[in-house]
Amino acid sequence: MENHQKIVCRKRIDSYLTDRSKPDQKNRSEVLEQLLDLNEALTLLTPGNDTTADAIIIGAYLICTHPKVLKGMVEELHDAFPEGDESITFDQAKQLPYLTAVLREVLRCSNSLPGCLPRVVPPEGASIDGIDLAAGTIVHTSAYLLNRHKSAWGEDSWVFKPERWLIEQPGTLDKFMTSLYKGS
Repeated sequence: MENHQKIVCRKRIDSYLTDRSKPDQKNRSEVLEQLLDLNEALTLLTPGNDTTADAIIIGAYLICTHPKVLKGMVEELHDAFPEGDESITFDQAKQLPYLTAVLREVLRCSNSLPGCLPRVVPPEGASIDGIDLAAGTIVHTSAYLLNRHKSAWGEDSWVFKPERWLIEQPGTLDKFMTSLYKGS
């Protein structure tokens, strides 16, 4: 919820709570405060659940519909863990380049955040695609579209292709990855 929406919401609630002409004022106040706490909790929890579930579902689908990717993952896991019955730690998994590439590509291709998120142009201003923007201008961005932009990802930007991450410096692609909006 945007800041101005919170202010309007809070004013309406304050008005409701301070109107003494209505019965059961104390009970209403307690119920509203509980609802506000619940709303805030849902606001904090829902994005994490939705984005995680979405990435898992889309990841499973993409891997299963790309036999070459599935085969590459299975081979890398078998090579790294030949016994097949040992626990794999996070540190061990991070050392597997193809698995890491697949996970990055799943995040790129999944629908991390729906809609557009606003960004404020910094104090020094900015230029986007030849258009000068003044400081404080609000620009809405879409992770879905940015993660498929040909200037960053190439002509095959709409293709699930983990191999794009298997370059000498895969971190160079991270600057184009907007799935998690780097802390939004």
